[in-house]
Amino acid sequence: MIEITIGVYVSKNRVEVAVLPSGAEFSMPHDEASCRELACWLESLNPTLIVLEAAGGVENHVTGILLARDLPVAVINPRQIREFAKATGRLAKSNSIDARILALFGVAVKPEPRRHKHEGAWAVTALITRRRQIIDMLAAERNRLASSHNSVKNEIAQTIKWLENRVKGIDDDLSGFIRAMLPAGGEGAL
Repeated sequence: MIEITIGVYVSKNRVEVAVLPSGAEFSMPHDEASCRELACWLESLNPTLIVLEAAGGVENHVTGILLARDLPVAVINPRQIREFAKATGRLAKSNSIDARILALFGVAVKPEPRRHKHEGAWAVTALITRRRQIIDMLAAERNRLASSHNSVKNEIAQTIKWLENRVKGIDDDLSGFIRAMLPAGGEGAL
């Protein structure tokens, strides 16, 4: 049986795919319909491994769709991919090259695929990612407030307050999901 390894590089707007050993490569929009089509197509290939790079959460959408189809997905730390690319002399950088390097990494290193998470775990992951994004926005707004003109200070302060409320809302949602995921009577563990 031929082992098929797929490299999937995910950016905000595009998904690049490289297939080994065939060498096929293609690009598609990073949208719901395209990602679902990709998952169907990959499922038909019966791949041994699909390798994605952890990209600050931008890969979560694609990863979730692939895992929902019970495909063998490994999400790899970007530093490992960079070091692998350097070690193999592949220093050029583009999204299609990145997809090919991910596939080559899968062939050479054979990382262990991630197991499917249930929906609650995906929800918690998404909330944690969103919380971090809002914290980053808060830091930026606080920096702006310190150096802004008086004419916009009130507007920035209102934005900060709104963002702080969003963090509190996400914290409440996280607590609810975590409680729901605990076994009955396990609330004392929090």
